[in-house]
Amino acid sequence: MAELKRIPGIEPKIARTKRALWRLSAVRAFWPLLIILSVFVFLALTGLLDASTDKLAALSLIIFVVGVGVLGVLGWMRFRGPQRREAIDLLDRQSDLRPLSTLNDRPARPEAKGVALWRAHETRLTDAARRLQVPSFAGRWKAVDPFYLRYLVPAALFVLVLMTWNVAGERLQRAVNPDFGSLFGAETIRIEAWITPPRH
Repeated sequence: MAELKRIPGIEPKIARTKRALWRLSAVRAFWPLLIILSVFVFLALTGLLDASTDKLAALSLIIFVVGVGVLGVLGWMRFRGPQRREAIDLLDRQSDLRPLSTLNDRPARPEAKGVALWRAHETRLTDAARRLQVPSFAGRWKAVDPFYLRYLVPAALFVLVLMTWNVAGERLQRAVNPDFGSLFGAETIRIEAWITPPRH
C-alpha cells in the first residue's frame, strides 16, 4: 500500500484544499455574525452613534452584544470543520482513476502475479496523483457570497479607519461605553438642594 506522504507535493495540496474548505465552512456558518460586527463598527467609526441620543447609543450596544452572543452560538452550531477525507475526495474528482483513494487499496490476494500487476497500476496512480491540482472554489464562493462581500466589507472598513484615523479609537471607545443610565431616565433627573441657615 502506497502512503500518500511519500508522493512529492501531495500533502501540501491536501492541506491547502482542506484550508480552503475550512474558510468556506466558516463563512457559511458565521456570516451573520460578521455582518453585525461590521455594521456596529461602521456606525461607530462614522460617528453616527455619537450623533444619536444617549438612550439610542446604549440600546444599540445592548442589541449588538445580544446579537453577537446569539449569532455566535448559532454559527458554532452550524459550523462543521472539513475532514481530510473531503479534501482527498475533491482532489480525486479531477481524475477518473481517483488516484488518492485508490492508492489506499491493496491486492486482496498478495500473489506474485497479482502483486506485480498492482505495482504497475500503483505507478500509474502515483503519476496521476502528482498531476492533481488544488481545485478551484470559485463556484462555491459564488453561491455563498455572490456580491463578494468578503472582500468589499473589509475593504470599506479599512478605508473608513484610514479616513477617521485620528478619532477612530475615541469613537470606538465611546461606542462600547455608552451612558446606560439614560435608559432609566438618568438624563431627566434633577437634583435640587436648599441650604437653610440654622435657627438660633
